[in-house]
Amino acid sequence: MDLSLLILVLAIILPAGVYIMLSIPYKKNSKKEDHEITSIINENSILRNQVNLLERKAQIIHRINKLISEIAPIFHLENVLNNMAKIDLEEFGITHIGLILLEERHPIASSFSGNFPKDQKVKIIDILLDEFIVSRLEKNSTVTSDALYIQRKDLLEKIRKTAQIEDFFIISPLSFENKNIGLLLLGTNIINPGSPELFSEIASILSMHLAYIITNTRLYEKNRAYQRELEHTVQLRTQELQDAVEKISQHSNAKTEFVSTVAHELRTSLTAIKGFASLIYEGKLGQIDEKARDRVHRIIVQVNRLVEMVNTLLDINKIESGSIEMQPIEINARNLLNSIIDSFLAHITEKELKVEVHCPDGTRLYADHLYIERAIYNLLSNAIKFTPREGEIFIRASETPHSTIVEIEDTGVGIPETDIDNIFHEFYHLDHPETTSIRGIGLGLALVKRVVLAHKGKIRVKSSLGKGTTFTIEIPKQEE
Repeated sequence: MDLSLLILVLAIILPAGVYIMLSIPYKKNSKKEDHEITSIINENSILRNQVNLLERKAQIIHRINKLISEIAPIFHLENVLNNMAKIDLEEFGITHIGLILLEERHPIASSFSGNFPKDQKVKIIDILLDEFIVSRLEKNSTVTSDALYIQRKDLLEKIRKTAQIEDFFIISPLSFENKNIGLLLLGTNIINPGSPELFSEIASILSMHLAYIITNTRLYEKNRAYQRELEHTVQLRTQELQDAVEKISQHSNAKTEFVSTVAHELRTSLTAIKGFASLIYEGKLGQIDEKARDRVHRIIVQVNRLVEMVNTLLDINKIESGSIEMQPIEINARNLLNSIIDSFLAHITEKELKVEVHCPDGTRLYADHLYIERAIYNLLSNAIKFTPREGEIFIRASETPHSTIVEIEDTGVGIPETDIDNIFHEFYHLDHPETTSIRGIGLGLALVKRVVLAHKGKIRVKSSLGKGTTFTIEIPKQEE
């Protein structure tokens, strides 16, 4: 074969062979790549749709949050409902917005916006509270026009005709802590406004926020109502208390005036009786026998007792009314105690009592001399009265940086615990077998307490039946 011809044949065959060899796998790879490209395009389309849906949801959430932010700061339900009536969601295809608040399935408030006919709102509320709708809302389920088309066409037609909603609508429950507090209706007259899922998303977000806001608003209103009621009650009680205090004050003033008048009259009469009795006792009106003289002496003793009682009553009355102001001075406590003890030497000797005084030299007592002397005198008098023969009495006085403390302890019959709070009342007598024979007018401790309190001091009692009693008075120093 000619060499040139051979070269020509090879030149034709070799490229064709190479082409055939290369073309077969290339076609297979091309189909695979086409399939992958198609798959990528489909996935990209799906992703784009999801992105659009997410953007739409974000737009919805942003819009609803903006609307909610305009309602949330309002703490009155009426204002919340008024603002609800201004809500506009037509950018999402929603032309009807209805809100009904419920209490035990009964409507208590409502708000409508958009294309709801004003003259039909009462009828709309009645229709929306149909048993079919309410029962599903209480199960936290939504009711849509599509569902009503299948289950309750008659109810669907009523809603559309009365509310004038020509296309899709959804009814969503307002639930808070598993309690249905109302319903939200969103509807549209726009053809192909969006998917039912979009309406459901809007209804879900809006109803959740509204349920929270309305519950908080109602709680706030209840709180405010309770606070107003409480304030009103406090005002009434305060006024009642002021009236009661005024009445008590009037009664106290009347009592003070009465006691003062009676006491002065008694003292005048008793002074006259004592004067005449003293003249008879001293024989200045003629001589009398010893027996008559003894009787007159008894009269004088009893008159003195009555005068003491009247004076004590007057002192208590004056201290309580504030007409007597204590005039504190610095008193040597030991000298005061010794002077009071000297007044009882005859009684102490007669009963063979042991009296011990413990008072450091220089102990000072800042008090009104006359009244603090009478107070301690009464305490020591009681200790002597209620301590049996050969008993013991301990008198102690001491100074602290801010006060002076005086204690009078006896080994007498003691005071029952149930009587301790009553012993400072006027005319109170202990109901105790060992004290019934002891005579007293029941005013001594009453005066003691008022004198101590008038000095802004304190008085304490510690007692044990059959073992004795300790009275402690604490008088603050003048500088305090």
